[in-house]
Amino acid sequence: MRRRTPDPDLLALERRAHAIGDRIGAPVEAYPPFGVRRDGGYPNVDRRDGAWVWEVHERGELLERRTSSDEDDVLYWIFVDVTRWMGSDWARGRRRYEPDTRVTWAGRILELLAELDPRWLERFRREEDSWLSTVRWPAGHPEHTPPGADPA
Repeated sequence: MRRRTPDPDLLALERRAHAIGDRIGAPVEAYPPFGVRRDGGYPNVDRRDGAWVWEVHERGELLERRTSSDEDDVLYWIFVDVTRWMGSDWARGRRRYEPDTRVTWAGRILELLAELDPRWLERFRREEDSWLSTVRWPAGHPEHTPPGADPA
């Protein structure tokens, strides 16, 4: 479902998001659609009643909805999703660290968020602590050690 009349704020957000993502080489397919509802468990970004809206639909059912009047919030949501996509894509075909294979892709997410905005990295660490704190980061692997962590 596409908007009939383009929303200039939404178009500006999409341009800004792609400009930010260019700094980390984010591929177009990693972004959520803007102003278009895509089903299948994919996130969608929209603007309604002056608020940014982040929704995930699957089989016609709403699974998740977040709203905010703060553009930084929606950019953060976008780039958490984009960096997860990129982290997962990057990890394919790379060495997996046993016993915790999350190190490969989670480490890449942290690196990418740190490159984009240190505030987003810290927010992600706070909001995702329930699983990040369980990752067994290998010592001596700075490529996969989260920024600011002691590799020793």
